[in-house]
Amino acid sequence: MSAESRAQRADVKVQLKAVRVLADMLSRDLPPANWTVYPLKPPHLYGQVVHSGAETPNGISAAHDEIEQWARFLGVDVVAQPHTPYETIHLMAEGVYEGVEVDVAAIIPDDGGAWRERLGR
Repeated sequence: MSAESRAQRADVKVQLKAVRVLADMLSRDLPPANWTVYPLKPPHLYGQVVHSGAETPNGISAAHDEIEQWARFLGVDVVAQPHTPYETIHLMAEGVYEGVEVDVAAIIPDDGGAWRERLGR
């Protein structure tokens, strides 16, 4: 398959759009994240904020601050999703930027509900 015909495939077009949007986001003053580009329609990016020392109070606070930055950028609120089997909380910022679905997560240990106070709930 030639590179030109490959670029015409729907799944490749979707990923190329997502990668262009990712490049734009990476050029902004946003916290770093690990990224996955999905070959789905509509284009979809999943990022995970990874903060060293995430299991410490300072690390949890830093992860929360970083996901808040992503939420402001996407124009959404942070949603906390408890994951009981793993005793973790997934702080999520899920929105659309330039026609691409963008989900950014910060996974923190369940700190006994203190995360609710940080979210103002």
